[in-house]
Amino acid sequence: MGIPGREGTALQGPPGRPAPVAVTGWLCAVLGGVMILSAAVLALGAFARRALEEQGIDPLVSMEGTLDPLSRMVFRNLEALSAIQFLLGIVTLVIGIGFLRLRFWARLALEILAWVTLAASLASGAWGILVGLRPDGSGPVPSPGWVATPAAGMVLTLAQCVVCALIIRYLRTEKIRRLFLRRSSLSGL
Repeated sequence: MGIPGREGTALQGPPGRPAPVAVTGWLCAVLGGVMILSAAVLALGAFARRALEEQGIDPLVSMEGTLDPLSRMVFRNLEALSAIQFLLGIVTLVIGIGFLRLRFWARLALEILAWVTLAASLASGAWGILVGLRPDGSGPVPSPGWVATPAAGMVLTLAQCVVCALIIRYLRTEKIRRLFLRRSSLSGL
């Protein structure tokens, strides 16, 4: 099918690849690229913070008291976070390319990635709620917008969970399973 009047475009792809498969593959590939770039920016931020700390300057020290424990942990471990995000970006990019090429392994890999993302989203969302409700007052220091931060976090967590559930459901449809099985039997993979 493809875009009317534009046969042979990137959205069309190999014969037998429906547009939703192309869109899913491209979104994974683009998201992987964005994650890789974002990881590079995080690494640069971590490098800059380390360099400033070595000079006796920490621009975030005054802000750390107002942060929730999760945010404090993120700021203290920017290097590890950037490395993890870089690896996830590469995995997402590779899965997206494999999905575009209708590789048998790509459907399963994308489903696993969706399950891992769903579990991580639920765990971080639950942890964020539990930390915010701690009776010892170790949660975030109230400020004029303190309700907006947990609410936005819950909305984003819910949106991620819904998207992951929809992806898993889509990947498990008979049509998608047959498409990837047929393609793998034709290519010998």
